[in-house]
Amino acid sequence: MRIRVTHKTIYRYDTPIDFSFQAIRLTPQPFIGQRVLSWRVREEDEGVLPNYMDGFQNVVSLLTLLREHEEAQVTAEGVVDVSDQKGIINGAPEPLPILYFLRQSPRTAISDALKSLASAVDGTDPVLQLHDLMNCIHKQVRYDTQATHVQTTATQALEAGAGVCQDHAHIFIACARALGFPSRYVSGYLLSSEPGREETFEASHAWAESYIERVGWVGFDPANQVCPTDQYIRTAVALDYDGAAPVRGVWRGKAEESLAVTVSVQQTGADQ
Repeated sequence: MRIRVTHKTIYRYDTPIDFSFQAIRLTPQPFIGQRVLSWRVREEDEGVLPNYMDGFQNVVSLLTLLREHEEAQVTAEGVVDVSDQKGIINGAPEPLPILYFLRQSPRTAISDALKSLASAVDGTDPVLQLHDLMNCIHKQVRYDTQATHVQTTATQALEAGAGVCQDHAHIFIACARALGFPSRYVSGYLLSSEPGREETFEASHAWAESYIERVGWVGFDPANQVCPTDQYIRTAVALDYDGAAPVRGVWRGKAEESLAVTVSVQQTGADQ
């Protein structure tokens, strides 16, 4: 499936500032099942932004403004061909040892409640076990954009019984690690509309990947109760949201910052 993405972020400050810096992880990379036909990350006045590879081999675009400004607009856009690999990841950059992804992080720290959830899933087969975990999370944690915030941990979201895709992914990762599966956070895009119809969101999407012996890395999306298909574009991975956040930044001054985000995802052209 060929998918076009336009992701616009407008940073606004209530008083002028003379310095801001943004690190932007919104660039997909090619691997088996994901072919990047075109992609660029640009700022309205600065043009295409420079980038580098972080320790997870995510592409990080950098926006540095050393002039007085009250607004900056960043657009990530491009076209990607995606084929359904049943959630299995092959050919993606893998700079770190698999066991690194057994590490806990502040957002995925294990708790008694998470241990209890993990121990309740079927343990006879690794693939079925992780599918069972995904289904349990989907049932126990309803989707609610008002229930959590960007700093919510896996334990807090499970206790609330509600959250967004970020929370579903953190809960899955924490439980999967507790079961002995190296797991990581994934950010990207999801085409969830009917073919040919453009759909607009206020955020990108998030899910998880776990490593299964003799299978490899496999994606799981508890928010939608499915392994990623040809409707998913993968842009960044990390231990949790902190390392794969689409945008993170700092600025100098006493101004208050606000963000306006619009993500347009649309099937386009011929499949390859």
